[in-house]
Amino acid sequence: GERGSEASPAGSPARAGAQPVRAAGEQDDRAARRDGAEDRSGRGKNDPGRRGARRANHDRRTREERILRPGARGDRVLALQRALRDLGYWLGRPDGTYGLLTEQAVLAFQGVEGIGRDGAAGPETFGALRSAKRPSPRSTRGDLIEIDEDRGALFVVRDGTARWVFHTSTGTDEPYSHPSGETLAADTPNGRWTVSWAFDGWRESDLGEMWRPRYFHADGIAIHGFESVPAYPASHGCARVSIAAMNLIWERDLAPLGSTVWVY
Repeated sequence: GERGSEASPAGSPARAGAQPVRAAGEQDDRAARRDGAEDRSGRGKNDPGRRGARRANHDRRTREERILRPGARGDRVLALQRALRDLGYWLGRPDGTYGLLTEQAVLAFQGVEGIGRDGAAGPETFGALRSAKRPSPRSTRGDLIEIDEDRGALFVVRDGTARWVFHTSTGTDEPYSHPSGETLAADTPNGRWTVSWAFDGWRESDLGEMWRPRYFHADGIAIHGFESVPAYPASHGCARVSIAAMNLIWERDLAPLGSTVWVY
């Protein structure tokens, strides 16, 4: 880290208020050199360029302080949580603490609004929040799950309305080596599918563990909970959501057997 003061000569601690003693001539010489340097540069303390730079640095620091990130607490976080909740972005109970679920809700909001996804609520996110409306799914009727890959959003649709919106991380679309020896594409198949079976708990698959998966495709593609749900596509094809979001899906039976999952 930065030191609070420079060490005094011979390594002895500097005393508060103590000033080095200099001969009068040395002081005059130092002042002359300092004045000469300012004259040559044309940039003294009151130079407009320096004042502008200081102001720009202050404005930048102020903007950074206004950005809310995981770990933040307080009334601004609570207001953010309530605004996201009222728009349908699920984050649990608003509590004024910027935790994982708030970060996931911000990611979902940023994806839907076309803002760069980083999970931090800055001026652009707050600006969009002021005029945002509850997102509209593609479906105009019925109960189903919609997965919008481009926007990284999973919509719980009830009677044609987005009841809840979760952030999701889907397939990377990159080739990968399956344990069977095949090279497959890590894609989340687009189309309308049906939830065919589910497993209540951690399930060990050929490609890793999944929390409470609900399968909707014959290739073993499921909506499931996972500890890491980043801002970008990261799975082998499944739609990842947070552990807490998956628990809600089970508790409220939001993706029952026989229900539709529409991926696009």
